[in-house]
Amino acid sequence: DSMDIQWYATSMVYVKLGMKVLSSDLPEQEVDYWSLNSYNTTNPSPCNWPGLTCDEYGKSRLLDMKNQGLWGTIPIEIGLLSDLKRIDLSDNPRLKGSIPTEIGLLSNLEHWIMTNCGAIQGVIPSEVGLLTSLVDFGLNRAVHLEGTIPSEIGNLRNLVTVSLDGNSISGALPTEMANLQSLKFLSIVDNLLSGTITTTLVELTNLEAMILGDKFEDETIPSFLWTMTSLTSLYLIELKLQSSLDGVGLANLSRLESFVVLGSNIQEALPSEIGLLTHLEDIDVSQNQMSKSIPSEIGLLSHLTSLNLFSNFLEGQLPTELIKLTNLTTLNLSSNRLEGGDLEPLCQVLREHDITNTNFLVYNEHFPDQIQCSCCHDQNV
Repeated sequence: DSMDIQWYATSMVYVKLGMKVLSSDLPEQEVDYWSLNSYNTTNPSPCNWPGLTCDEYGKSRLLDMKNQGLWGTIPIEIGLLSDLKRIDLSDNPRLKGSIPTEIGLLSNLEHWIMTNCGAIQGVIPSEVGLLTSLVDFGLNRAVHLEGTIPSEIGNLRNLVTVSLDGNSISGALPTEMANLQSLKFLSIVDNLLSGTITTTLVELTNLEAMILGDKFEDETIPSFLWTMTSLTSLYLIELKLQSSLDGVGLANLSRLESFVVLGSNIQEALPSEIGLLTHLEDIDVSQNQMSKSIPSEIGLLSHLTSLNLFSNFLEGQLPTELIKLTNLTTLNLSSNRLEGGDLEPLCQVLREHDITNTNFLVYNEHFPDQIQCSCCHDQNV
């Protein structure tokens, strides 16, 4: 019956993943189906096994094997556990093999998380498109996971979170991603993706956080990004751009709290319209080719806690408006062409607000001396 199928499927999943369920000192090679069969006589329900949670009807709902030292493979029998709502196999770097196509049989699955499973290889099977209940899809740091993002991902209209960082995925972003109208978080960084950032992403009108970074061929930041007014976090990492931020419509993203364009060859100045993004808490445009001076409008960002502009070609003196940033805890302006100036007013603000956890660094070869604030426990300022 169905319970026998569940017991068989669960036992095979445990065996082939390399999950120890008898005792911590049982050698790996002795954990087999027959060991589990013996275990079944004293603990007949898989619902009592470590890592498995069932509902009141005895149906498997949650398979949580995070950080369990798994050393086997994901078996095809996992497709028999059709009542599962969540699978988490994260932090098992010795887990190997490929993702079986039978994963597509888990029609009730809502959360599929595999982070730091570095030995997993093969491709994301197209059967992922059958997981129409999926809300959370995270396959991160499986460095041998290759192939393309299957176009069938566009069938997953309930997806809220997609994270595919640190793999070897190639090809272009599928245009079918425009169908993911429920998506709020998208992170695809450190893969082998190519082509351009597809304009169909503009259809993701509920997207709040976008993190992109790869071998995309865009020479400018795609103009459609500046129309995605639902964004609260925008991260563009190590793109090969040849453009500036001036006049692009940055002020349209009025909800932004985090704005990061890191190591992407951004040129010219940080635009003065940055001061219109009054919800900003984090700015990082480090390791670019930015020049000219820091705009005085930066002082309008009263919620700013972190400002990183290091390793650019910024010039001139620090704007006195920096003293208005009373929530600032991180300021790194090092490796620029800034001129020395009187930082005592900024130090005085820090003293008045009793800021003791501030990490400030603006010193570079263009300052005649290393300048320090006594308020900051002699940290570099």
